[in-house]
Amino acid sequence: HRFIDTVYRQVQASADICGVVCKRPANDAEHSGSAGLERLQDIEAVLEPRLRRLSVYVFHDPVLFTKLCRLFRAAIGAVDITGGTPDYIKRSLVDLLGALALIPSNAAAACELWESLKLIAYTERYWIYAEVHWTVYQEHPELVLERARCRDEMRVLLKSLTKENVGKKRRALGKLSNSNPLVVGDVVVDYIQEWESMIEVCKEALLYCSSLALDVLSYLFLEELGGALLIKKGFLQDDNANLERWLVNLSSFISDVYVKYPRTEMKGLLQHLFN
Repeated sequence: HRFIDTVYRQVQASADICGVVCKRPANDAEHSGSAGLERLQDIEAVLEPRLRRLSVYVFHDPVLFTKLCRLFRAAIGAVDITGGTPDYIKRSLVDLLGALALIPSNAAAACELWESLKLIAYTERYWIYAEVHWTVYQEHPELVLERARCRDEMRVLLKSLTKENVGKKRRALGKLSNSNPLVVGDVVVDYIQEWESMIEVCKEALLYCSSLALDVLSYLFLEELGGALLIKKGFLQDDNANLERWLVNLSSFISDVYVKYPRTEMKGLLQHLFN
């Protein structure tokens, strides 16, 4: 907190209104004797190496997590990203998304991270999601356990989900998606591909999902459309005889989600279809 306090106060104009999130260090004398981050331009050289060591374990301090999300939001706005977002920002956002999975369901934390992610191009956001999905979740034991726990909870939830009780159950799905949008979206997409009867129910169950969760879901749609046949799935027969049913179920769910939740970005899907 002390290390980033100076530059954080520069970018957070309403700092004194934000309570504990912006609280001054208790010992200013101690802080004055240590070098800290003074400018946004120094994030890559000064702050990013420390964040690489901290990695996803920033989840232990949700207040620090919030500060870092706001700091990188300011950093993205301060650099020219027309030629692409700097690598150090993308690497840090990967770690923050991994840390979010370990923070107990916190809608505010998910919104803070989304405020940074939405400023960059969808191709770079999808790269971040892919890195977390296929790399970060395998690198940390805590994330391996959290993914397994979340998948088990999602399977139990979806098995009990019906048209009659979806209004009550979708709040539980929304809470799970606040922390683990990748895991929740992955389980939902697998279910609707196998069970046609789940399409309408799952669509309604997404009502309380955050903008981050819906954006992650749009990435998972592309992942399924682009590489599903390269990944062995139990419901696809060896001769691909039921391939048509899989594609019909997936396309029906995708169209229903984009119609029901128009805030979900379609650029990635349209680009994939036109290419």
